[in-house]
Amino acid sequence: PTPVRPLSVILQSIDYLYFPSNPKGTMDVRVGLILLSVLACNLACDARILATSNLSGEENTIGTVDFCNICEDYANVTLIYLNDNKTQTEVMNSLHQACSQMYRLEDLCMSLVDHYAPLFFLEISSIQPEELCDGVGLCSKVRMSSLPSLSRKQNKCDLCHNAVDEVLVKLKDPDTKLGIIEVLLKACDAMEDYSKKCKSMVFEYGPLILMKAEKFIEEVDICT
Repeated sequence: PTPVRPLSVILQSIDYLYFPSNPKGTMDVRVGLILLSVLACNLACDARILATSNLSGEENTIGTVDFCNICEDYANVTLIYLNDNKTQTEVMNSLHQACSQMYRLEDLCMSLVDHYAPLFFLEISSIQPEELCDGVGLCSKVRMSSLPSLSRKQNKCDLCHNAVDEVLVKLKDPDTKLGIIEVLLKACDAMEDYSKKCKSMVFEYGPLILMKAEKFIEEVDICT
């Protein structure tokens, strides 16, 4: 069986948050931006980030946003955060806490977390910002020509809030949820002896996790 690459599974799941207007079904750049912002732990509107990554050369310029550079700025912050030992410990503790609430699947959940979370962090430690942004389709030259414009009255926080609204629309779409579940089930196929139990967990807890993600985005202003 093909080894499971945690980061690849995450990127494939994210890829299902596409917009119907995109004929190839690739992820909308604004969705990528907001997801990176979430991973950056609410640093999307940090003044220090804004100061080092202006959207235009001059204050009164109105033009196409360089989403690739914005993505790389946020990806750099995200990777630094995720590579921090304290962050990794907190993530592991949170995952173990979540596993403790899965009753009969608790032991399996703990085993999967202990096996795949370190692999995820190991993979993260070797990835570069530009590689991550290219992986989610934010630096494609073909798509850069069709990116939306941002007026001088807008900033990254406006962009973030707009993206949040669009992510919520997709998370409420049953087809999107089904696509993410299908990606997770496909990943389970590579787990050999754990495959059936893995799929059982996906069916039982996948919809609940997606629902909680939707509720979290609705209730928490992650752009501030």
